[in-house]
Amino acid sequence: MTDQEILNAVSELITPVARQIEVIGTQMQQIETQMQQVETRILEKVDSRIEQTETRILKEVDSRIEQTEMRILKEVDKRIEKSEVLLLDEMERYNRQYERRFATLEQRENQLKDIYRMVKNENDTINLFLKDHQNLEKLERRVTILERKTACLP
Repeated sequence: MTDQEILNAVSELITPVARQIEVIGTQMQQIETQMQQVETRILEKVDSRIEQTETRILKEVDSRIEQTEMRILKEVDKRIEKSEVLLLDEMERYNRQYERRFATLEQRENQLKDIYRMVKNENDTINLFLKDHQNLEKLERRVTILERKTACLP
C-alpha cells in the first residue's frame, strides 16, 4: 500500500470520527444551552420561592406582631381597670374617713355653739345683775340720804 492509499484509508476513517466529533460538539453546545436554560429556570424558581417565603414570613411576622399588640393592649387595659378600681376604692375609703371626721367636727362645733350661748346668757345675766345691783346701791344711798334728811327734821 502506498502512502496515498494509507492517507485515503486514514482519511476515510477519520472523516466519520470528525463528523461524530462535530456532532458531539454541537450536542455539547445544545446541552450547554439546555443547562443554562435549566439553571435559569432553577434560579427563577428559587427566586420565586424565596420571594414567596419572604412574603409568608412577613405576613406571619405581621400577624404575630398584631396578635402580640392585641394581647399587650388587653393586658394594659386590664391593669388600668384594676388600678382604677383600686383608686376608686381608696378614694371611697378616704371619703368615708373624712365624712366621719367632718361629722365629729360638726358635733364639736354644735357643742361649742351651745357652750357659747350658755356663756353669753350667763354674761348677759351677770351684766343685768350688776346693773340691778348698781341701781340698788344707788337707791340705797338715796334712801340713806333721805333717811338722814328726814331724821333730822323733827
